[in-house]
Amino acid sequence: MSRVLLTSFFLFTLGTQITFARNVYYFYKKNANISIEVNTAVKEPRKVYLFKDSEVIRKKSYEVSPEYFIDSSSLGMGSGYRNGDLNWNKGYANSATLPNVLSELEWDKMDIAQFSFNGDVRFRNNIRFGLDFGFGIISAGNNRDSDYLLDNRQAEFSRSIASVGGHDVIDVSTYLGYEFTPDLFQNYDSHFTPLIGYSYHAQNIQFEEGVQILSDFGFTVPLGPFSGVHDSEYRTNWYGPWLGFEFEIKKADWSVATRYSHHWVSYEADATWNLRTDFVQPKSFEHITDGEGDRVSLVLMRHWRSNWHAFLEFGMETWDTTSGIDRIFFANGNVSELTFNEANWDSWWAGIGVRRYF
Repeated sequence: MSRVLLTSFFLFTLGTQITFARNVYYFYKKNANISIEVNTAVKEPRKVYLFKDSEVIRKKSYEVSPEYFIDSSSLGMGSGYRNGDLNWNKGYANSATLPNVLSELEWDKMDIAQFSFNGDVRFRNNIRFGLDFGFGIISAGNNRDSDYLLDNRQAEFSRSIASVGGHDVIDVSTYLGYEFTPDLFQNYDSHFTPLIGYSYHAQNIQFEEGVQILSDFGFTVPLGPFSGVHDSEYRTNWYGPWLGFEFEIKKADWSVATRYSHHWVSYEADATWNLRTDFVQPKSFEHITDGEGDRVSLVLMRHWRSNWHAFLEFGMETWDTTSGIDRIFFANGNVSELTFNEANWDSWWAGIGVRRYF
């Protein structure tokens, strides 16, 4: 219920800003030969006079509140290194004879080349609106796939390892906030901004060079390398609303900002499991559940030249899901379901970049 309310509030607020921009656009489109002059002699509200052929159209004068004018905006871009770990497991939650953890997959120490782009707009009523986009290319990592006969990861009968062969991670987030200076920091050049937002995150992982290193309890797969695994993939999607804050303090040419956000997400994932010829390809199974996540970052920025700033950024995140559905699609048309116990994604990153203020 809380996720629904947060999403509804965010969409309503964002829709208000979009509606205002759309109305301004269609007004100009309809009255292309009309010019505008803003009377700044009065403080509130500002009166906008409309001119046509050098004559004031007084019957179409508008009272425009100052909050609709942009105070400042900025664009930034950066790059850096990111390291991530992903794992999930499934089993039989309510069985007296079958294991509660049947299969567990881990991808760890994934090396990721990270690129980021973001924009931020501050309106004169202290409202902020922003968009963050991040894209990372996975270059290396390790994979382990274990299967068990008994509860609590006992009697491991199969284990294989593989190398992470590539693909990407994606992070997109938009937010709205209200910026002010807390009483405690009135003597400093500082800003505190409660934020509400919506985000989407994905990890698309390809693994290759698989090797069977354990076959026990009658499991007959031979030990050693096996082919074909280079086409296996696991694709995740985490999306939902979030609440958080940003705090920034400045001194001379330097500033430090930290941002924290807590996320409520839906989790949807699917896989191409080409080692199992009895599975459908390319969508062999899917995972559906809900979860939560936390992200925190620290940015150290220095004024460089004119309106340009250089920055260093450090951040980390952790995401976890509740139990849900593991749905398997067989080549003969059958579909089976197990309990999806959990998925976990953790990463940290460090990078540099530049930001241009307007």
